[in-house]
Amino acid sequence: MATDLSMSLPLAHPGMAISVAQPWAWALIHGPKRIENRSWRPSYRGQLVIHASKRLDYLHRYRQGKPAKQLQDLPADADLAYGALIGMVNLRAVFSLEDGKRLDAEFATGPFCWFCASPRAFLRPIRWRGERGLFDIPAIVIETAINTEAA
Repeated sequence: MATDLSMSLPLAHPGMAISVAQPWAWALIHGPKRIENRSWRPSYRGQLVIHASKRLDYLHRYRQGKPAKQLQDLPADADLAYGALIGMVNLRAVFSLEDGKRLDAEFATGPFCWFCASPRAFLRPIRWRGERGLFDIPAIVIETAINTEAA
């Protein structure tokens, strides 16, 4: 069950978030994926909240195709979160696809490869409206998600 905090909190000292389609949002937080591929290079580095978007096309293509990268233990579609904040990673570096190939970085397809370390799942998804690009998440939302984990 997701908690909806998107309309009730002030935007003070926000964290940054990015929307990622399933199954890749799940793979960044729970699976082997440490590279998020984008067409642009952000200047931001640091804690990054992962928002699982409502888009289903990537998930359907993954399920119907023979993906190059198998995701072990991927839950059933109905058990994945959509339209919710699901966890956070540390965006440590961004490099080109050419550098990713040189480093033999798994999941690197570029053109820019965001290296995401230290994944941390939220105990419960927090319903949230995604946006394009990086977007702000109020600090209280992140604190609530982290404090809920400890409870």
